[in-house]
Amino acid sequence: MSGARKNDPIQRASSRKRPFANQRAKVAVFLLLVLFASTAWLEARVFLSIPGTAGARFNAIIHDEIPAGISPYSQRVFLDECVEAMDGYYGRLQPPERRDALASICEQHSLRYTAWTPTFAYAWYVAARSALQKGDREQFLERIGKAYETAPSEGWMAAFRLPVWNENDSALTPEMRKHFTRDIELLLQTKSGAVVLVRYTARYPDLRERLIEMVSKTPPSVQRQFLAAMRDALELGRKN
Repeated sequence: MSGARKNDPIQRASSRKRPFANQRAKVAVFLLLVLFASTAWLEARVFLSIPGTAGARFNAIIHDEIPAGISPYSQRVFLDECVEAMDGYYGRLQPPERRDALASICEQHSLRYTAWTPTFAYAWYVAARSALQKGDREQFLERIGKAYETAPSEGWMAAFRLPVWNENDSALTPEMRKHFTRDIELLLQTKSGAVVLVRYTARYPDLRERLIEMVSKTPPSVQRQFLAAMRDALELGRKN
């Protein structure tokens, strides 16, 4: 019987296949390791490519020297750099052609991110800001609308959208003005949101009157929270 088993053609075929199966497994593991290493390198390149100073970061963006991230985290890092370059002191002092060059690169990457993830509200926001810088009102309105529609209940996004709504109020559609109001209402619901609103009232006097009117119609707990944020801001201002 043992001799018969040794001469079994099925067993001989199975033993011949085993080395090939082991080889395929090793190749698969090797390819997975290569893929993992490549992905890690692509992610690391985003962080390694960001210079230290505001001017160097601005130049790195306009020369497209910061690679596009492949994960939401690294993509967010690049978008943060775009927003900082647009809003920072160095960026605001740049001539229009350099600010337009910055907007073009930020627009290119942010639209790539929204193509990959259509619900990426922050990318829509950066794409909207880029269109605004380049004077494309139609694209600005479409993209800022999507920045709201994809994150209508996220306070951190409402904080980003608020100055954009306010500074471009005359260009907004009636529906977008409703979005503007809802963002204010959303921020009023939290202490951190109230702090954001108080900070913006110092920058936008026209927003202050609108905000005071809206706060007067909220529940007492919301009014107390907003007044506390105002007192804290005044106290901090006196100390500074």
